[in-house]
Amino acid sequence: MLEQGTDHGPELLLGLRRATGAPTLGAQVEEGLRAAIRDGRLLPGARLPPTRTLARDLGVTRRLVVSAYEQLAAEGWLDARVGAGTYVRRALPSAGTAARLPDEGPAPTAFGREPLPYDFFPGHPDLSAFPRAAWARAVRDALQELPDLALGYGDPRGLEELRAEIAALVARSRGVVADPSRIVVCQGAAQALGLLVAALGRGARVAVEDPYLPEHRDLLAHHGAEVVPVPVDALGIRDVAVARADARAVLLTPAHQCPTGVVLAPGRRAELARWADATGALLIEDDYDAEYRYDRAPVAALQALAPDSVVYIGSASKTLAPALRLAWLVVPPALLDAVVEEKRRADQGSPVIDQA
Repeated sequence: MLEQGTDHGPELLLGLRRATGAPTLGAQVEEGLRAAIRDGRLLPGARLPPTRTLARDLGVTRRLVVSAYEQLAAEGWLDARVGAGTYVRRALPSAGTAARLPDEGPAPTAFGREPLPYDFFPGHPDLSAFPRAAWARAVRDALQELPDLALGYGDPRGLEELRAEIAALVARSRGVVADPSRIVVCQGAAQALGLLVAALGRGARVAVEDPYLPEHRDLLAHHGAEVVPVPVDALGIRDVAVARADARAVLLTPAHQCPTGVVLAPGRRAELARWADATGALLIEDDYDAEYRYDRAPVAALQALAPDSVVYIGSASKTLAPALRLAWLVVPPALLDAVVEEKRRADQGSPVIDQA
């Protein structure tokens, strides 16, 4: 895995309420950390973000975060190691609070061609920022450490170690209910969508946000889905219109609608979750760029509301580079076998060395 810089730490999703009458911010940070440990988003032995980083992410003072860490260390939840950081204790205060351990647009510029001076296509990260040296070290380490058997045909879901890392990441930073056994590593979000349509069956009626990326609409249609546009307004996709669409699945971008940028309102999230549960429909959450936030606090993934009705799609295309072709699905149990079988048929599994 890529090395973690000393001035950064793992993301941690903690929602703070600043409304009148809400508990103090310090109390909210303390309880948020306890909850993250209790529900398994922070596993025993996990490293917490540096106090300065978490304070910046939450928009609070560093002293407030330091006090929260000190309080939880005093209660036996955390272990502060001088010069090494703060970690969740492996022996937690009581068995009842122990964290659950998991069961298991334009084409890229060709070589030698001058790039365009300006590119307004949505979804292209700063490719010059790709950590080439760190990636080269990671590839070298992977080749040295991988056992011979890992270089054969393995689990179509992907390398077990990577799936465990992804499960911890999305649980901690996005609030996703993720077990490594329900994660399928894919070669980009495009393949992920194709696998889902194939698992649902040709002719499946899939509602999509309007407006939405033409490339993904075309991809759904190419794989045999009947695509039904559903309008988006200032609160996100209209849940009433979704119900009228009579769709087998709904593809949506709740954290940051593409291309309008609106966040799906809490009331509509709840209504969509209830509708999916009542009808057996599937919500496909494309969490394509939730790591980037400029004007708002982080919001949890929709998947956390209805883990049995939501397929969560994540990707490294925006945080690292599209060229990696690295994405992942968190699949509800009822659909898992079908998706895994479609992945096996598609390519026998994603490249192992890149995963490692």
